[in-house]
Amino acid sequence: MTKIAIAGQETKRGLIQAFSRTNRIYDRQKTYGQIVTFQAPVLFKKCVDNAVKLYSAGGTKEALLAEWDEIEPAFWKALAALRVSAQTPSEVPGMSLKEKKIFAKIFQSFDKLFAQLKSFNGYG
Repeated sequence: MTKIAIAGQETKRGLIQAFSRTNRIYDRQKTYGQIVTFQAPVLFKKCVDNAVKLYSAGGTKEALLAEWDEIEPAFWKALAALRVSAQTPSEVPGMSLKEKKIFAKIFQSFDKLFAQLKSFNGYG
């Protein structure tokens, strides 16, 4: 994992470039990077949210980044749903096509949340 520490104010463009460099994937071992800030974390989050809004598909009304407090409970809920759908991977081949489609959607949600969860210091 690549980490970058940001100690001062960055422009919106500079933040997006820092994220891009840090999250650049070089091989299968590196799936994400981590941005660390030591000054004014609330202001930093606001700047990041504004940069993401500006540079995401022509602009959005909401930032695409979620906080640990949002991701962690959603992850546990998705894991519980996955376990209801199939207790073990060996159950999946015996499912009907409809059940497999439902399982796939549940797994996609779980996998997306798991990837987000791994990017936080609180993970592990």
